[in-house]
Amino acid sequence: MLRNPRYCGRVVWNQYEWRKDPDSNLRQRILRPREEWVERTDESLRIVPLELWAQAQQRIARTSEDGNWARRKGKPKYLLSGLLRCAMCGAHYIIVNGLEYGCSSYRDGGACGNAIRVRRESLEESILGPVRRELLSPARVERMAKRMHAYYLEQVRAMQERAAEAPKVIQDITARILRLRERLKHGDADMTPGMIEAAIAHAEEKRRELEAERSP
Repeated sequence: MLRNPRYCGRVVWNQYEWRKDPDSNLRQRILRPREEWVERTDESLRIVPLELWAQAQQRIARTSEDGNWARRKGKPKYLLSGLLRCAMCGAHYIIVNGLEYGCSSYRDGGACGNAIRVRRESLEESILGPVRRELLSPARVERMAKRMHAYYLEQVRAMQERAAEAPKVIQDITARILRLRERLKHGDADMTPGMIEAAIAHAEEKRRELEAERSP
């Protein structure tokens, strides 16, 4: 959730494309080159200031670098795992007995003199309680419901528009496939046979996708 750019109003399109694996016949999502992405800012989607978003990303990056705990141990077991620091030595505050957070450096050999422990439930409520209450407040839930409804209507309209345009698009793609096959048959100075065959396969896949969208 903390990595979702929509929370700071950033919307990205054309980030992925779908390709069919010839061996498994399954569709795979492939990341497009960065220069092909289409980005815009929609302030109506923003729920956190840009500065706060940047700080959160920096903290995530630091947490991933320090000890690499996320990749070593999988998903964190506790809500604040990897996010707390000892004010004296900078080491991670970790669960030391299943119930309390404590300085990892102190626990693992006494390199730090900070013996203070904090109850997990109390700390999580103190830090995360206000966030939960704000996110689940009736006013915010109502605003989010309205935005989700508006987004749903927008997607329905877009699907209806694509469905209306699909027959013309399918005809254009079919005509392009025929032209490419002619170029493959007679040769082409600008494209190798392999390039033409790849273009045909891509066009045929696109046509199948459009036809599938129109199928009941």
